[in-house]
Amino acid sequence: MAENTPSAADQAAAIRWFAKQPRELQSQAIKGQSALMRQTRGLEHKGPMTPDILLTLLASSCLRMMHEEAAMRMKQRLTQEEAREIHERRIARYKAGRNTPKSSPKRDAIRLKFFSIVQELRQKEGFGWRSCANFLKEQHKFPISHAFLKQTIEELEALQHVDRD
Repeated sequence: MAENTPSAADQAAAIRWFAKQPRELQSQAIKGQSALMRQTRGLEHKGPMTPDILLTLLASSCLRMMHEEAAMRMKQRLTQEEAREIHERRIARYKAGRNTPKSSPKRDAIRLKFFSIVQELRQKEGFGWRSCANFLKEQHKFPISHAFLKQTIEELEALQHVDRD
């Protein structure tokens, strides 16, 4: 394992890369670490796996994954299976990144202060989205567009339905 041990700087970069990845890619890196553990135990390491060895193996697995992606970026020739695996990783990373909702002061204010008010106006009073936005602007000094109000309220209602199921 000594000849394949990454430098401290490479290990640090690999662990930083690992921390930024979505859960699916992290589990792939850990599977790679497990495979390296089996290889290491079979070759030269007979004792217990220390945290340092485990960290080095995880960094090696991450470096291998980083190298595969770099090879794809540099348009080097990869096998069809390697290209498909990199493509799947990119899709997983993209999906994980876009599922995180952006925090917004207006969205938070609607969720915390005005959600029940808007629902009551819509259901009991029969207000439309424009009327609700105008009501919030005039009565609560909270200027908001009707389109953003509609989008936010519908997202919150969808989350409520998911929570109930």
